[in-house]
Amino acid sequence: MDVLKGQVVALENENEQLRNSVQSFNDNLVVLNTTVADTCSQVADNNSELQKLKSEVEQLKHRNIKLEAHTCQENIKIFNLPEITNEILSDTDSFNVC
Repeated sequence: MDVLKGQVVALENENEQLRNSVQSFNDNLVVLNTTVADTCSQVADNNSELQKLKSEVEQLKHRNIKLEAHTCQENIKIFNLPEITNEILSDTDSFNVC
């Protein structure tokens, strides 16, 4: 009879340890679920920010192309004009282009 009581006490102790382990796992699971939810929210925010940045980069590329095209409109190419050797800059100051 004492042997059975000892086995029952041992089983009750083991059962209590298992309950404590299950409770600990449940607590950890709640923390993990909260962390996953926070991470998913952060990922969604990051994806939104990434899309905004990609859109902004595309707009900046387009503006850069337009700016390059605009600055090229003002450029003049002169062909078949011989270069003057030993040119003095003060001589070119006397020309009024505009």
